Amino acid sequence: MKPLSLELEEILLRPLTMADAPEIARICQDPLIQKWTTIPSPYSIDDAETYVTLSHRWWDHDQPTWLIDVDGAIAGTISFNTPLAKGKRTEIGFWANPEHRGKGYMTDAVRGVCHWAFRYGVGAIGWAAEIHDGNLNHGSIRVAQKAGFVYDGRRRLALHNKGELVDAIYATLAPSDPIIDTAPWPHTRVSDGIAVQQC
Repeated sequence: MKPLSLELEEILLRPLTMADAPEIARICQDPLIQKWTTIPSPYSIDDAETYVTLSHRWWDHDQPTWLIDVDGAIAGTISFNTPLAKGKRTEIGFWANPEHRGKGYMTDAVRGVCHWAFRYGVGAIGWAAEIHDGNLNHGSIRVAQKAGFVYDGRRRLALHNKGELVDAIYATLAPSDPIIDTAPWPHTRVSDGIAVQQC
């Protein structure tokens, strides 16, 4: 798949470049990103450069990865973590710059890439969020709810992060689902929490 950009109302989704690496490295010092995602911890400039390089390879394998650009600033990244294929399911993942949380940029990005993926022919898009010691990633949950994802359930010891298995909750978006806020979900609090988003 050839890398491409998506221009939305307030944000530009574009492929990552090596010039982005220093700022990505700075953003990824955020403790919430390190807690809720599988990025290395501690996170170095070398890790950021590796991430950029890998993102180019992911495009080659039909796994688009975009940087969320807001007036030249990095608001986060968003990607499909399994290859896109017509009629098949893929999984979405994202993380947000703490300086740009709570402004709706991630929700807009999720809606935008999901709409694009459905036009491509994807059959369903999955989302997941880890549960750490009973604590939920409320920021990611609210993004998924606002983007229309429908709650699927909770699974024990479902995801692997930094050497251990953790519980997770799951949701799915289908092409026919209305893009409405799907809150409340069972056993989750409805909140505009600002925790980092990643699945």
